[in-house]
Amino acid sequence: DLMNRLVRQLQDLVGDRSFWIPAYNYDFCKTGHFDVRSTPAQVGALPEFFRTKKAEWRSDTPVFSTSGTGRPPDSIPGEVVDPFGERSEFHQLCQRRGLLLFYGVPFSPTHTHYVERTSGPVGPLYRYDKFFRGTIRYSDVEERAVTLKYHVAPRGVTVKYDMPRLKSELLEAGLMQSLPPQFGRSYVVSAAALTAFWHDRLHRDPFHFMDAACRPELER
Repeated sequence: DLMNRLVRQLQDLVGDRSFWIPAYNYDFCKTGHFDVRSTPAQVGALPEFFRTKKAEWRSDTPVFSTSGTGRPPDSIPGEVVDPFGERSEFHQLCQRRGLLLFYGVPFSPTHTHYVERTSGPVGPLYRYDKFFRGTIRYSDVEERAVTLKYHVAPRGVTVKYDMPRLKSELLEAGLMQSLPPQFGRSYVVSAAALTAFWHDRLHRDPFHFMDAACRPELER
């Protein structure tokens, strides 16, 4: 009953827009297997409830899949799948003038990694690309061999994002808005506006996202 009430509240808020919820599952990096139909969402009770009970579709991006209603994102073509590249769901969200909704959760957007990937020709200075081979399973008779291009932090190096500061900057710039009180501590921001704002900050300072404590080590 609680999950149904939460989904109804979200759907009322979204209106006639397409509605996407993360259905992330990180096991592909260990198992090399992702079943679009049955691999569970690992990012909370609400995303898994929505995936299994309400969603009309689930995208086929390993690790960073989404489930939703309305028009689905286009599948990322080719053998190498970049979940943060210019064919990704994050990019399509920007192209479709989508909004990022933080619904009673701490501000820590996965969209940050898309911004990093697309901020320049080499991506973030504190991450590197690592490749994971595996298969996407669509049905009992259909599979697709892929290589996931995933940017990761070097082992032994602390990479910590200063999310409170980044959130404050967006609020001060008027880009992110609080929702009415009945939605609790929830915020909304245009995906494209956030991306442009953060691209500008990263062009000025490639370590802009970093917490002050880890920054000196990364700059060395």
